[in-house]
Amino acid sequence: MKSIDFKNLFKGKKNITYFVVILAAGILFVSLSFIKKPESGDSVPFVKISEPNFEEAAEQRLSEILSLAEGAGKVEVMVTLSQNAEIVIASDVKLDESKTSENDGQGGLREIYTSKKSEETLLVKGTDGSMTPIVLKEITPKIEGVLIVAQGGGDARVKQALIQAVQIVLGIEPHKVQVLKMK
Repeated sequence: MKSIDFKNLFKGKKNITYFVVILAAGILFVSLSFIKKPESGDSVPFVKISEPNFEEAAEQRLSEILSLAEGAGKVEVMVTLSQNAEIVIASDVKLDESKTSENDGQGGLREIYTSKKSEETLLVKGTDGSMTPIVLKEITPKIEGVLIVAQGGGDARVKQALIQAVQIVLGIEPHKVQVLKMK
């Protein structure tokens, strides 16, 4: 059995590269082990990030919820986004680089650098045999503002309650929420 010489382990660039690659792979495997599928009893998000039309789904859900508030009456909601949802998929990136040096007959040196990058989406096989990409993270759309038109929007208490409800549900500042009285 060969022993490892820890004093000379990091002396060459090649050894450092191997160490960094092994360390990164270890961190990736540990990170992936913490990913869990939601249980049937887990809480349901306000609106699914992957909803094809997040804006309309949020407006519909807010209209339904806010119309249940005392004194609100009928409610219509408009949501504006400054950034759409984004899903980050895991991929395997390979980078091939090479350097070629040529000497000409007059003592000149010419160096040619080439690089080739290839990227392949990482897939996982489901229990039904289908292949799906590994999702690293889902970035929530950024909500820029909310306009609420409510029958009870003329009442200051109802107006304040609707603004606070939207603030809590969407996590936005109160100046980004406007409540108007419905005609």
